[in-house]
Amino acid sequence: EHDLETKIRQAKRFLEEGDKVKLSVEFRGRQLTHTELGRELLNQVQQVLQNDVVIEQPPKMEGKKISMLLAHKPAAAPKAAPRPRRPDADGAPADTGPAPAPSAPAAAAPAAPPAPVAAGPAATTASRPPAHEA
Repeated sequence: EHDLETKIRQAKRFLEEGDKVKLSVEFRGRQLTHTELGRELLNQVQQVLQNDVVIEQPPKMEGKKISMLLAHKPAAAPKAAPRPRRPDADGAPADTGPAPAPSAPAAAAPAAPPAPVAAGPAATTASRPPAHEA
């Protein structure tokens, strides 16, 4: 009983930090004949954490384990900003807010020609790093 309370308290802490929690019950030997007891344990945890979690993966048998994946329930999203109204039938917008300022036309300045590139062996060796002598 105390072990279960400790695990639930730890799971709550991890979930509040935004982590996901995978709960597993491992069966050994003859315990495999009573997998329903493991499911009941996971269901108890689920009932205790019911208001705080979303079950991403319900209890599922994986080899000799039953495991379940939980995530923190997202907080209620705040209401989105109201959408702008649709235009009236005559095409004029129904929104009477301030009109955006018109943008100034871009000045058409001639582009400067690219700088000349020197050709020849001097230009190519100057841009290379010095060679190491052996």
